[in-house]
Amino acid sequence: MKGRRAQWCAQLIAAVILVSGGLVVGSVPTPALAADASDFDPGMLIADEVFYAPGAMSAAEVEAFLRDKGSRCVPGSSGLPCLKDYTETTPDRPANEQCAAYVGAVDESAAQVIWKSAQACGINPQAILVILQKEQGLLTASGESLVESRYRSAMGFRCPTNGECEPQYAGFANQVYSAAWRFQYYADHPNSFHFHEGRTNTIPFHPNPACGSTEVFIRNQATAGLYNYTPYQPNAAALAAGYGTGDACSTYGNRNFWARFEDWFGSTDGASHNPIGELETVDAISGGIALSGWAIDPDTTGPIYVWLTVDGSGRHLYANQARPDVAEANPEFGANHGFSARLDIAEGQHTVCVTASNVGIGSHTPLGCSTVLVRGVSPVGGLESVVAEIGGTVSVRGWAIDPDTTGPIFVWLTVNGSGRHLYANQARADVAEAQPGYGPDHGFSTQLQLDGGRYTICATASNVGLGSHTPLGCETVSVRGGSPFGNFERMAVTSEGIELTGWAVDPDTADRIYLWVTVDGAGRHYLAGTERPDVGRAFPEYGSAHGYSLTIAATPGPHRVCITAVNVGAGTHTSLGCRGSSPDVSGNRSPYGNFEAASGGPNGIEIRGWAIDPDTTAPVYLWVTIDGKYGRHIRADVERSDVGRVFPSYGSGHGFEKLLAVAPGSHRICVTASNVGPGAHTDLRCKQVTGSGGTLADVTFQSFTASNGLRSQFHIYAAQIDPRKPVGLMIQFHGDGAYEFNNPNSTYFLGGPLGLRAEAAKRNMVLLVARTPDVEGSITWWESGVANADYARDLIQSQALDRYDIDTTRVWLVGYSGGAQFVTKFLLPKYSAMFGGGGAVIFGGGGRPSITVTPFAPSFVSRFPMHWYTGALDDGTCAGHTYNALGDAQGGSAYYGGLGFTATLETPAGMCHGLSGRAGEVVGAQLDLRGVVAG
Repeated sequence: MKGRRAQWCAQLIAAVILVSGGLVVGSVPTPALAADASDFDPGMLIADEVFYAPGAMSAAEVEAFLRDKGSRCVPGSSGLPCLKDYTETTPDRPANEQCAAYVGAVDESAAQVIWKSAQACGINPQAILVILQKEQGLLTASGESLVESRYRSAMGFRCPTNGECEPQYAGFANQVYSAAWRFQYYADHPNSFHFHEGRTNTIPFHPNPACGSTEVFIRNQATAGLYNYTPYQPNAAALAAGYGTGDACSTYGNRNFWARFEDWFGSTDGASHNPIGELETVDAISGGIALSGWAIDPDTTGPIYVWLTVDGSGRHLYANQARPDVAEANPEFGANHGFSARLDIAEGQHTVCVTASNVGIGSHTPLGCSTVLVRGVSPVGGLESVVAEIGGTVSVRGWAIDPDTTGPIFVWLTVNGSGRHLYANQARADVAEAQPGYGPDHGFSTQLQLDGGRYTICATASNVGLGSHTPLGCETVSVRGGSPFGNFERMAVTSEGIELTGWAVDPDTADRIYLWVTVDGAGRHYLAGTERPDVGRAFPEYGSAHGYSLTIAATPGPHRVCITAVNVGAGTHTSLGCRGSSPDVSGNRSPYGNFEAASGGPNGIEIRGWAIDPDTTAPVYLWVTIDGKYGRHIRADVERSDVGRVFPSYGSGHGFEKLLAVAPGSHRICVTASNVGPGAHTDLRCKQVTGSGGTLADVTFQSFTASNGLRSQFHIYAAQIDPRKPVGLMIQFHGDGAYEFNNPNSTYFLGGPLGLRAEAAKRNMVLLVARTPDVEGSITWWESGVANADYARDLIQSQALDRYDIDTTRVWLVGYSGGAQFVTKFLLPKYSAMFGGGGAVIFGGGGRPSITVTPFAPSFVSRFPMHWYTGALDDGTCAGHTYNALGDAQGGSAYYGGLGFTATLETPAGMCHGLSGRAGEVVGAQLDLRGVVAG
């Protein structure tokens, strides 16, 4: 029917100037076309975001617009009112698939009918106003041109060439609502109509086939709908004529719609309606952030709001500050479009984003994001060195400044949790040069006298004024003080007697010390003073002249030989062990070794030493007892290069280093090397550790240096571990920027009842949280992935596997974003042999390996399930996230699945890159699925 109506209009061109062009016979001259016809694009008459924008005008704005366009209107001779004064009693219309319910009213104005129909059916009221004008010229019709038929067929919907509309669609309100509904129906049923978006369509110029047609690629649904409503495009003559008449092959409906919309409401291209602006500066200031910028919406000359978020939490700012430079660049909008703010905010790294809020047509416009590190209110400084010296002296050095004062401040220094204050008032010219404005008097140093053992020393700068106390770091040192230590390495019977070899050192002196050697109870002193380069390398502060190699004459028959290192200074004499001999045996076949040290600390008692059985090159087991009651086996398989140099035929993998969880107080620790083959078990001595022990504890922001020289920090959460049950290990690698590591109490990842800390604790798992040693740029795990994998291997081995009695079949890796990439691209491909089993949960990424893969053991593949969790929208198109995490997750899960791993991928709908506190819940679900519970 639209085609017949257009043909009827074409036949009347000679008699009247087109009503569908918005002109009234004999009333006003033909207006000039302000829209630039060269901009006319037949494939995009109007953008979808403009056409389907019901909020583009308020009801009051529609009313005002009708009164403005009809300001010269006078009623018709029959008394028919102008459109601005027209009213009609409208019926209720129930909701349908295209439109919401319309509530009718008595004497409803034309403006109300237009606006309510637009809201119900999701159409821009401006589009309805333009169609009313281009179909019947109703907005400007006046006097004799105001006839009843114009209202009956106001939108030209279902009105054939005889002028009589189908009854159910006749009348002003019926026409407006029905046309709005029709455009949504076109969109919902695109295949039921002739013209389609996203494809090339043949569109004629005129009902007369002789006038021809062209192929037009229709770019969007609104344009397809307009062609289905009026199925012709303007030819060159129609466009050249402005609002006037072209030639015999000209049609004007879609020309007039486009031109009228451009002249009345601005560009039909929705992008030109979006706000513009810039987030110009985001700076860290003392205690907060300062930012500035500007924003303009093309649909208003007044100020608009911008939405400011800091780490995702937001507030509005009013962009109404005077900016002459903005006015100069955008003269039609004036100067009052600037914004600025100063925000008080906690110390740390924060992401600041600003979005200009749209007014009318268009959509909100992101103006940018910036990451800033806020510091200044809380103190700054560093724990620079903690050095253990001979005799139990530990030297501590560092500096601290609080920006709220130029004077010195206090530092709280703790040794295994017990603390005292230091005054940071020593002159440091280097600090004054690096921190101008505060002067030099901000250094601190002290010497601590400690007994032998392992100590964790931490420093915290005490806050002055605003802010909070600042941890300056922790260092763990082993103090060589107290009783001597050493090793009774070998005893052999020769024709000349009994040969004895080993070494001994007293931590209170670098000098050689004496040994008391007894044979069957009769003894004499010998000096342990021969050169042992391996001892010198292991204990460089004491030198290398601490070995012994003795031959003691003895009668034939069995003998018992005991060696005791004689104490110097603090401590007591130390037994290095006893051995039995027989003249018919050329060597002892029982295991030998050394229980070197047992030191108490906040997490328990750490034992160290080594053991070898001469009947095998494989590691041996040790039986460790605490107070003669609680015993367990440990394996002496830790790398000890010094042992390997002394016993090259057995290799270096014979050390032991374990952390024993005990109650507070004094404990007796005994170690026995278990025999393999001929021989008997060998007691490697007992040690009494007085005042040591404690419960397993959480420690944060600990420093660690790997064998490749890389240095960073880590957290250990072990306070709730029960060492009597199997202990698992969870290792978390943070995303770019290290937010989770820097904020371990945040519920985003680690903290809270649903965080990783809680999930690990309730499953009896130690949680190791590792910070990348990368300190350049955005702080990533993946950019130097190979070197970082070497760092992670050393960190995991020394700070977790060697310190806690970890069941290596219960090791779970958790990585987020950059940390996910690191786990799947570098760590697992290079060092999967570290883990006997467990699994991995990979968030926001996790692609195929980027290095040559060390082949995975089949037993590891079968015992190491992997689960990827990446949002369905996390493909690089979300605001502020250009990384295609979804693509990497798909590629990584497919790769590992192809190798036989149980590899699952979960892509939550509607989710981008942020986790919003989901990490613990997802990890917990996977651990539950795999049966990982407290043993």
